[in-house]
Amino acid sequence: MSSRFDKAYDLCQPFLQDKNLLISSKAAYNLAVVYEAQGDIDLAINFAQLSLDKNKNQFASALLTDLKPN
Repeated sequence: MSSRFDKAYDLCQPFLQDKNLLISSKAAYNLAVVYEAQGDIDLAINFAQLSLDKNKNQFASALLTDLKPN
């Protein structure tokens, strides 16, 4: 909300490699939201898919549905 995308990226990045798949899935989802907010839809899709691959994240699934072209 504060448009501090650089800070959000810095905070989420280390958690992408966490051994706990729930944590790394949430970090990937959060980065997908960051990239969507910046208008980088391709990266948003990539991170939403990564989130879904790590854990069956319903939010990532919904985001993918919204972002992928029909």
